Amino acid sequence: MRLTHNLHVHSVVSNCAKREMLIPDIAAEAERAGLDTIAVVDHIDLAEEPDREEAVLANRQIVEKLDGPVQVLAGCETTLIAPGVPAASERTRRNLDIVLLALNHYHLANVERPRDETPRAYAEHHLVMMRSAAALPYVHAIAHPFCHTKLRDLDIGQTLSAYDLSEVRETLALLAQAGIRLEINPGHVRVAPQFFGDVARIARQVGLRFTTGTDAHRLEGIGYSVEAASLLDSIGLREDDIALPDSLRPSQENRRCST
Repeated sequence: MRLTHNLHVHSVVSNCAKREMLIPDIAAEAERAGLDTIAVVDHIDLAEEPDREEAVLANRQIVEKLDGPVQVLAGCETTLIAPGVPAASERTRRNLDIVLLALNHYHLANVERPRDETPRAYAEHHLVMMRSAAALPYVHAIAHPFCHTKLRDLDIGQTLSAYDLSEVRETLALLAQAGIRLEINPGHVRVAPQFFGDVARIARQVGLRFTTGTDAHRLEGIGYSVEAASLLDSIGLREDDIALPDSLRPSQENRRCST
């Protein structure tokens, strides 16, 4: 399996990224890593932050000046504050090349948590958030799904075991119908291969496809490790299970075809 894209990379616009994460350098590193497509997706975590949204939108001007073999997408990773309520406005989402929706930012004070903060309650709430995403316009993929590492007191193994796979199937079917991809990070697969193997199996049954990403905050994290492809292969993913979103902005598709 050849991993051709990384749709989860942060630039210096995100405070969590290293100062080396300038978009031209990101593109150069992606070329060195043998990638065809990369997405710069900076954080929008709070609603009604026009300065932050304008800073993220400004990445498109930088991307449009690039002239290299790697397709670079300007996008965002926006927090889902509550079911059906993304932090990024619809205007901003509409004017970006790609939008990732983060459902697991429970460490942020503005994000809704389940009333009963147990592993089962978080599993149920995560699926409610995911199902609500299927109805949102201008969303391309779910960032780090089923990743429960943001809360230190929440046991990851117990939370993953608390998922009802029939509910997971129903949820993934809704995403498939909406044309939304599910991001798969090889690093997360390493932590819970059995669970993500179940997710991969269910996704294939309902026609859901995946994107890949590393959630890179530094240049060395843009390329994939030597074991990344084998990790995805180990949970039953095939190359045709992984693809760029069908609903990428036409301007980006045209740019790719002209290079």
